[in-house]
Amino acid sequence: MSVNASSPNTQCCVGMSVNASSESVQCCVGMSVNASSPSTQCCLGMSVNASSPSTQCCVGMSVNASSPSTQCCVGMSVNASSESVQCCVGMSVNASSPSTQCCVGMSVNASSPNTQCCVGMSVNASSPNTQCCVGMSVNASSPSTQCCVGMSVNASSPNTQCCVGMSVNASSPNTQCCVGMSVNASSPSTQCCVGMSVNASSPSTQCCVGMSVNASSPSTQCCLGMSVNASSPSTQCCLGMSVNASSPSTQCCLGMSVNASSPSTQYEHQGNNHVVYTFMLFMFML
Repeated sequence: MSVNASSPNTQCCVGMSVNASSESVQCCVGMSVNASSPSTQCCLGMSVNASSPSTQCCVGMSVNASSPSTQCCVGMSVNASSESVQCCVGMSVNASSPSTQCCVGMSVNASSPNTQCCVGMSVNASSPNTQCCVGMSVNASSPSTQCCVGMSVNASSPNTQCCVGMSVNASSPNTQCCVGMSVNASSPSTQCCVGMSVNASSPSTQCCVGMSVNASSPSTQCCLGMSVNASSPSTQCCLGMSVNASSPSTQCCLGMSVNASSPSTQYEHQGNNHVVYTFMLFMFML
């Protein structure tokens, strides 16, 4: 046996190593001993953190040499900069922060410890609050952007709705999502129009199904199979009628000629004027 000659209380150690600096060191059978401290445990087939006596014995584990309180990590990576890092089984570790979660098969945002672990997700590296998005695109300029499954994302605004198979108005976050519709890029309040034309100069224009639209005014009526007086929004829609383009107050004229130079010209029709008047009154009521 080896004997510690500096103290009468040292145990006799058969085939063991002895810590010559302290009489309270345990005898260690086939173990390594931390020579700087008597309270180090005997470690069977383990590595020992030589800088601190309180380090645990770690069987087949890596040890964080800079801190004695680091956990023993079985097949895990250890964040050498912080002792509070969790042991991570098959996980990546954010070396810049000890509070980073262990992430199984996940990507980790190295710039922030609060980033969520994201399984098969993309991570917005500029912000820790970004949601994990499964098969989704992420708006890197804003952490509050919604995760959008198979959707387009308006990168200029975090409040944009996720739009499934829809077009998105990149200039305004309040634009409605429009399924198979055209969108008025100049105004977010434009209605979504299914198979309709849209007046790009005004958001209040009605959606017109198979109709022509007066592009100069949003209040123009939608006219089904009718001509529209492009100079005035108050012109009536005229079914099969001619329109006096110089004046918005001109009546729609059925089978009549129109005096283009004057809106007050009477419309004359050969035949029974009472019948014509009755028909026009009926059309006006419609």
